[in-house]
Amino acid sequence: TIRWRTRRDEEGQEIRESNARIVKWSDGSMSLHLGNEVFDVYKAPLQGDHNHLFIRQGTGLQGQAVFKTKLTFRPHSTDSATHRKSAFCPWLAAIRSRSAQK
Repeated sequence: TIRWRTRRDEEGQEIRESNARIVKWSDGSMSLHLGNEVFDVYKAPLQGDHNHLFIRQGTGLQGQAVFKTKLTFRPHSTDSATHRKSAFCPWLAAIRSRSAQK
């Protein structure tokens, strides 16, 4: 879970802090460090013109951004807690056992 908190610096200015960091490596790859977990980040272009971000503004919507790319996150290691949780999902186990029987 990505968590945010607000604190004040020495001058009294509000600073937002998070337990998440995105690292861009020298080879161009990226990873998300979230607490003790590490995720590989995959970047891919989005097709079409239906990828907009809107916010509610009064009784209407206001456009804020158009997304051109998407990010996908995958656990970096099979030893991660996230991988263990997803690997033992009951529905995933059922799918795996069916495909192994074929």
